[in-house]
Amino acid sequence: MGNLGGGEILVILLVALIVLGPTRLPPAVRQVGKVVGEIRRIGQGFQQELREAAKPLQEATADLKAADKSLRETTQKPLKEMTDTLKAADPSKAIEPPPSAKDGNKDQAKDGNKDEAKDQAKDGNKDEVKDAAESGAVEPDAEPKTDGTPD
Repeated sequence: MGNLGGGEILVILLVALIVLGPTRLPPAVRQVGKVVGEIRRIGQGFQQELREAAKPLQEATADLKAADKSLRETTQKPLKEMTDTLKAADPSKAIEPPPSAKDGNKDQAKDGNKDEAKDQAKDGNKDEVKDAAESGAVEPDAEPKTDGTPD
């Protein structure tokens, strides 16, 4: 019964003996026993219903895990074969796997260098436009064309 030890039960029975007296104590103990037994039966029935209700969820989870495993196996084999074929054909052009979280900082540094190069290229184009404007070939407010079409 819960967290009641032997000493606590003995104290409760002693208090019940004093309050109820020796004539009414045995029927009271029987009644308490019946109530406790009924509560346990109700609890066990409730647990059983929960287990039965959880069975379809457990089965669905097992099915999803099996489908996930199957899908991973189905997709990984062709990808590995393609990667091996590409490496065998030209190892210098082999596709590298996506970077992990550890490699993320390196890629960010590379991307930062690319952005700097783009900014320098744009600044270079502005200098060329400025030079052309000073020479009179282009109007000073004209923006450089970046669409690749001739003027």
